[in-house]
Amino acid sequence: MKDCGFSNSMIELFKQSRLFKDPTILFNLYADYQQTVCDVNLLNNTIYKPWPYLQFNSNISIENLSKYACNMSLENQSKVLNTILKHFIVPNKLQMFYKRGGQHIMNLFNMDEKEIDVFKQVGPIVSDVNELLKRVKRLNQQIDPSQNQDQFAKITNIFCGEVDKPSNLQRQVADEDSFFDQIKDALKETNKSESSRQQTSESIDEDDGVDCSDIRRSIEQSSDVGYIVWPLIKPLLLGKILYAPATPVSAAIIAKVNKTFEELDKIHQFAKTWVKSPLNLTAVFDDLQNTNNNKKVLSNNLFQELFSNIIGMNTFGMKSIISMLENFSGGTNTDVLKNIEMIMKQFSDYLPCIELNRFEALQSESELVERAKELHRNRMVIAGIIFTNLNSSNPNANFLPPHIQIKIRMDVDSVRTTEQLSSWLFFPGPENDYFREMHYLRGFVQLQDLIERAVIDLHFEDTNKISTNPVVYMQLMPYPCYRGDPGKESSYVNYFILPILGTLMWTATLGVSIKNLMRERERNVEQTMKIMGLNSTVNFISWLITSYIPMFFVSIIVAVVLKYGGIFPASELTVTITPLLTLAISALMLGYLVSAFFTKANLATLCGILVYFISYLPFILVMFLEAKMQLIHKLLINLSSATAFGYASIYLTRLEYQGEGIQWNTVFKNIFPNDQMNFGIACIMMLVDAVIYGLIGNYIRAVIPSKNARRKPFWYPCLPSTWCFCKKSNRYDGLNSAFRIEREHQPNPFTARMKQIDPNNEQEPTNLLVGISFENLSKQFGENKKAVENLSLKLYENQITALLGHNGAGKTTTISVLTGIYPPTNGSASIYGQDITTEYDQIRKNVGLCPQEDILFDFMTVREHLQFYGRLKGNMSSKELDRDINELLSSMGLWTFQHERASSLSGGVRRRVAVSIAFVAGSRTVILDEPTSGVDPCARRSIWEVIFKHRTGRTILLTTHYLDEADTLSDRIAIIHQGRLLCSGSSMFLKKRFGKGYSLTVDLKLRVQNKIKIVESKQFKDLNTFVLQEMPDATLREQIGTEVTYSFKHEHRHKFARLFKQIEINKERLAIGNYGLSDTTLEEVFLWVTELADQGKMEDLSENLPVPKIVIDQAPISSAHSDDSGLGGESNATMDGISIISGSSAQLPTISNATLNPPPTYIKITGRKLYFHQFQTLLLKRFHHTKRNWKVFLSHILLPLIFVAMSMGFTLLRPSQIFQRSWLLTPAMYDQSAMFVK
Repeated sequence: MKDCGFSNSMIELFKQSRLFKDPTILFNLYADYQQTVCDVNLLNNTIYKPWPYLQFNSNISIENLSKYACNMSLENQSKVLNTILKHFIVPNKLQMFYKRGGQHIMNLFNMDEKEIDVFKQVGPIVSDVNELLKRVKRLNQQIDPSQNQDQFAKITNIFCGEVDKPSNLQRQVADEDSFFDQIKDALKETNKSESSRQQTSESIDEDDGVDCSDIRRSIEQSSDVGYIVWPLIKPLLLGKILYAPATPVSAAIIAKVNKTFEELDKIHQFAKTWVKSPLNLTAVFDDLQNTNNNKKVLSNNLFQELFSNIIGMNTFGMKSIISMLENFSGGTNTDVLKNIEMIMKQFSDYLPCIELNRFEALQSESELVERAKELHRNRMVIAGIIFTNLNSSNPNANFLPPHIQIKIRMDVDSVRTTEQLSSWLFFPGPENDYFREMHYLRGFVQLQDLIERAVIDLHFEDTNKISTNPVVYMQLMPYPCYRGDPGKESSYVNYFILPILGTLMWTATLGVSIKNLMRERERNVEQTMKIMGLNSTVNFISWLITSYIPMFFVSIIVAVVLKYGGIFPASELTVTITPLLTLAISALMLGYLVSAFFTKANLATLCGILVYFISYLPFILVMFLEAKMQLIHKLLINLSSATAFGYASIYLTRLEYQGEGIQWNTVFKNIFPNDQMNFGIACIMMLVDAVIYGLIGNYIRAVIPSKNARRKPFWYPCLPSTWCFCKKSNRYDGLNSAFRIEREHQPNPFTARMKQIDPNNEQEPTNLLVGISFENLSKQFGENKKAVENLSLKLYENQITALLGHNGAGKTTTISVLTGIYPPTNGSASIYGQDITTEYDQIRKNVGLCPQEDILFDFMTVREHLQFYGRLKGNMSSKELDRDINELLSSMGLWTFQHERASSLSGGVRRRVAVSIAFVAGSRTVILDEPTSGVDPCARRSIWEVIFKHRTGRTILLTTHYLDEADTLSDRIAIIHQGRLLCSGSSMFLKKRFGKGYSLTVDLKLRVQNKIKIVESKQFKDLNTFVLQEMPDATLREQIGTEVTYSFKHEHRHKFARLFKQIEINKERLAIGNYGLSDTTLEEVFLWVTELADQGKMEDLSENLPVPKIVIDQAPISSAHSDDSGLGGESNATMDGISIISGSSAQLPTISNATLNPPPTYIKITGRKLYFHQFQTLLLKRFHHTKRNWKVFLSHILLPLIFVAMSMGFTLLRPSQIFQRSWLLTPAMYDQSAMFVK
């Protein structure tokens, strides 16, 4: 009381007052202290009212006491009253005090004994709940300070009143939401699994329990990902924590850390006791809520201490009850009490399923690793703790060092990778996803905090100080405003899917472009266009432009969609288009490069698309391996066009997520730390790729051309002529130059030698202009295959020269050399004086070609074809070209077809169009390679007329297998065999030189003998005698049946009139039925010359032409075939110096008689045997196809092996180390970074 300011006299007064003798007065003072002490009279009556046993000192002023006591603070008032209660009441009066005091309070506040019992029951409950919440809160702070604080805080507010919380963990609650509504929402998730069992307030049987295996089953069956979640939860419930080495210091640290699990055990025991208690919490709180005036009693500060002594509750418990009564709103909140009972039940049931004996000591880190591997098989390990600076062999092992170095090793899924500090891909938003990003909160941070607290406590114990153990709260770093992407789905789409879609976007266009390019090459149309004046560069540029135009417009549309569709809203539209356009040109050039290796359009298209897809693989490799590469490495990998596009997409997406987007001033901005690569470089690399692909493709086409193209040496880029664009000098400036005419009329030594030595070639005219000249031309393929050998021939203007020969004789090779497709191995050829090897660019403008292959485009009409090929040459204006086309259409009979597409034309009409193409635009040199093949007779006649009509002013070279066509059309004919020229000249010359002269064919009449028509031998003798009389030099060529053929020399043509007159006179005598005279055909000459060439007798042909053997069938011919014995016999006779060989089986084929040689019979296969034979035949056919198509066969084997090898190669690029490196956690690892300290 002295501390409260009372003097000794005042204290003495209290000792002698009524308060000491009558404790009931003290209750009046407790009940209304302020009114009692501030009223002087009332205070005087309370203290100084005379009593027989009271003695008081009159020197003390009651006014001063009243004034001083009235002005005391409430705290001092409470202290004074408590002091009087404890020290002024004598022990023998204490029982009476409580009894009378309690009754006085009950009377004062209208309370009965039942209500007092309620407070006595609530007191221990509030105390126990408060202790439980403290333990749970302390455990929660140790495990995860940032989680689940609000739920326990709300329950705490019921029992303990409002408590202080870190501001960063508080939530703003709407005013209209009641406190218990928040509690119900917080406990709603917890109550889901038990809701079916906790809907009523039935008491829980103390024998009830939960099988721990139910936890696993409930988690696995809770959702589709339950089987994935359980392996993550199992280590937290049952996992071991290993530590090494096992030293006294490490054991002491772990003992401190283990207090967390001791708290769990205490909570379990408390919950178990709570569940077993017979007290009905709901009923008690209902009674407490219904108690009258209880808030008024408990809110009186002066009565709190007294009331707590009466019911056995401390002051904190009384304050908790007051707070509870203020927050408890009535019967609508009984669900909260049920949830509390449910929580206690869950603690009692499930805490035994948590392994509390977690820590296991080992001697070394290696033993710890082996033990961890063993436990990890069953997912029974959480972490391993290694004290790196604690060693049992150290003499100071029993002393705690000033600094403890620990290494926490956990499963790779529970910590972030130590290979990089953060992902090099940028995702907007904080990394607050527990499963994807907050790896350290899966036990690492909790273990670190527990160990650090334990070490701090041990240091404080060594210094005999008490550790404060401050509470640690965690909060995410503040993050600026950003566009939301909760699951990062759109981020992954932009980073990974967008490059793939951008790559796939050009797949169809690329395939069509490659097929358009290769279709012309496959059908040899490309070479035909080159021969007729088309420049290769112009052809390539036209293909590139026509393929790029649709890709250009598609790129614009895609960029607009990306811009205004919300994908790249902050980026500039023109910059967004750039990677799409550069990828398009790069993809086309890649297709151009791949197609250079193939001659088939379909195969080139397939492989081009496949290589295009493969070019995306490096980007996938970089993305998933997150490879750390220098700029030079990135530039090399960006030589793959799709990979460069992927890089551009990454930088575009990153700038878009940063809110600034890609602009022209940020194209070359380095946005990643320590990364010199940027968006601009990626786009430039796609252009560089396009240039590289184009150069390599052009080189491959020159070195490895198609089957009918000229091959350049592989070193041709190093030749000066490749880079020198100077104009080549022409040997002849014009067709009418004096030098050219003089050269053409100069004697050729080789031609003079032919005239003197080789009479098989007709003498060349001297008054005609040479259009085409071959001089010792040779072409050899490989080492031994000579297609053309020393061919010397001249073709003249205004003439048609036919080149005849068997298949493979060298005709097509000669034309290929002449048209510049193949270079000559030796010799030379010229067209109108211009050499084909050096001046073919000038020759092309005047050459028209009709090759064997179909050169028409299905989508073009007849007129469009003529216009197209005519414009390639550039010899005529548009009007002149139209007049020439109209004339050709009329003369070729194509006028009615001029607007029909080539796809709808028949084969004959297509061939006529091809011939017209050769003549269009004034071609001075026309080469027709089998122009009438596959044409009907009427169309052949029209083609002949066109050729005849247009031969003026042209040099026409014709090849054909129709010898009558060559005989009719040609002014000169050249026959080649096995690459060598056998003879040349006009048709008359060849017939005269190699023909058998004129042939007289006589058909004798049959005479009847014994009713059988036969031919007598006398008839043959009479006929031979008659012919020799008229034509002494006649020779009997053959006699077959009744038909006899004689040969006459050309010199005896003047005797034919007399011969025919005598035949008419002696026709009946000689029994001549019919007769006729014919000249030698060109076909006979061709067969005869080639036969001599095969026999090697062409050199002796000029000296002695062999006469064919005369064959006579002397046997009588029976019309009824009654006697067949003479068909195979031989008879030799001599008639007037003519040797007759009849029935020679060596010269004539045996004629089979159907009656003597019946056709063989066959057994037809049916049923299963037939199916088996068909199956066998088809297998054999497919075997031969596969064996001979080796490219496809190798692709079936090599492509899978190549892809497997590529995948294996990619795996080798992964880091070789099995364990990730250790990482020292320090703020310095983040370079310059901001820290917040409160």
